[in-house]
This record gives sequence, C-alpha cells and structure tokens, in this order.
Amino acid sequence: MAHSEADRAEVRRLAERGASGREIAAATGIPLSTVTRWRRSPPDPRPIAWRPAHEASYAYLLGMYLGDGCLYANPRGGVQVRICLDTRHPTVIDDCWAAMVLPHRHSVALLEEIGCAAA
Repeated sequence: MAHSEADRAEVRRLAERGASGREIAAATGIPLSTVTRWRRSPPDPRPIAWRPAHEASYAYLLGMYLGDGCLYANPRGGVQVRICLDTRHPTVIDDCWAAMVLPHRHSVALLEEIGCAAA
C-alpha cells in the first residue's frame, strides 16, 4: 500500500511529540515496520529534479533493459546493467552500443559469447 505525504507528516508529528513506534502505528493504522523504517531514515526534504543527460538514449536503453536486460552484481560489490542481444542482429547491437556511449558514462564494455553480445 502506498502512503501519502500526509501519512508521513503525521508519523513525524507524533514522533516529535514522543510517541513510541507502537503508539504511532496504533494511532495511524500504518504498520509498525513502516513506522520504524520511516523513523530510522526520514525522507530527504528536498526533492531531486533528475533528468537523463540524453532523453532519447535513456528511453531507448530503458526499453532494451526491460526487454533483454538484467542487473548483475559484480564481485567487487558494484552493480552493472547487462543487455544481451542476438548477434544475428548487428544493427540492434550497434544502436544499443551507441546509446550507451554517452559523455557521462562510467564504463561500457561489449562482451561476446556464442550467439550473443552483452553490453
């Protein structure tokens, strides 16, 4: 269930008055686990106005990820996006590669395996 900003404000108000997590949960009907999580990490008061550097490439890559991608946790603790594409469609691979190679990219690599290319 999604909670409104008014719910979060009520939890903050009750917490500031010294109410326990159980008291807040009982008063608001919000599960104790949610109240506890909100009290441990309050939301950032400043909303982030993030926009992709290149909207068309971002939209294309999002579609590629949703269709043929996955997240990969590498051994060093980082997370990478992998998109696996059929090598029988080199134009699609080229288009995906071009969309990834943006000025602000961290690292992009092309990995080739039998019948597939993972970018």
